[in-house]
Amino acid sequence: MSSEKNKEIYRVGGGLFVLCWLVVIVLIIITIIYNLPPLKSNLHFILFLVLIGIILLPFLKSFNVGKIFGVELKSLNTNIEKLRDTILNFNINIKQEINLLKIPSPEGQNLQLKTIEESKKKSDLGYSLFTQKRLLEAIDAYKESLKIDPNNWIAAMYLGFIYLSLPEYKIDEANWGFNNAERLFQSIYYSTYATKIDIQHYNQFMNLAIAQKHLGGESLVRLALKNMEKAYRMFITDPNVPSNPVLVLNKAKARSFMGEFAEVIGEFEEAKRYRQEAIDIYKSFPEPKPEALENWLHQAEEALDKLNAR
Repeated sequence: MSSEKNKEIYRVGGGLFVLCWLVVIVLIIITIIYNLPPLKSNLHFILFLVLIGIILLPFLKSFNVGKIFGVELKSLNTNIEKLRDTILNFNINIKQEINLLKIPSPEGQNLQLKTIEESKKKSDLGYSLFTQKRLLEAIDAYKESLKIDPNNWIAAMYLGFIYLSLPEYKIDEANWGFNNAERLFQSIYYSTYATKIDIQHYNQFMNLAIAQKHLGGESLVRLALKNMEKAYRMFITDPNVPSNPVLVLNKAKARSFMGEFAEVIGEFEEAKRYRQEAIDIYKSFPEPKPEALENWLHQAEEALDKLNAR
């Protein structure tokens, strides 16, 4: 497109060139014929040449206008490109500044890591106390851990489990600081909390279901059955379960619990099926078998015999 414009400009300049030469030739002829002005003196001759130069000036400018215009246009384009690059660089710099504002500072990252480490230390203390059967002290440690880091699902899971297990450890209820119903509510609260943080682990769903069943009421038992079903589904979809004795045992226990819950709400055929599936898992348990397995197997078989005798 710019090439066509340049051709047009040179065409106009060429036309003006011809026109100016024609005018100059006519003026020279008239001057010579009519002796206007007289050219005999040197001064008159110089003035005559100046006249010719003045007449040719527009032609000379016309002849170079295309080139001059092209140079100016190129300069203008260069300036526009520089302006555009400046604007683009400015936008990029602004975006980079904004993105940098979104990046957490090293101090913030260190603070977060420090918080997680402190929470883990309290959680480790809670587990140590738990293994020593100092459950009430373990509860305090796990609560401190969860207070430091509310996303510590392990602390929440253990709190749910410890509140659920207090009677099994024969800790006198007078030392609890709460009654049995409050114990179950606490277990339900922390187990539910753990499921909200992480839904990928079976532990909290089993703890939650057992606490709901112990609290009683048909609606809670039905809810307990659903939560135990969630835990069982995790066992049958996890490829690591068949090679892990602990997971296999918990898988069988989950199915047996489902039989217990179904019996409570009067779903006896389902209860029979769940108990039988648990028995099958117990009997096919890989070696070495844990000591508790025989006891769990005996309970399931006894419960199934009672169901069949109804």
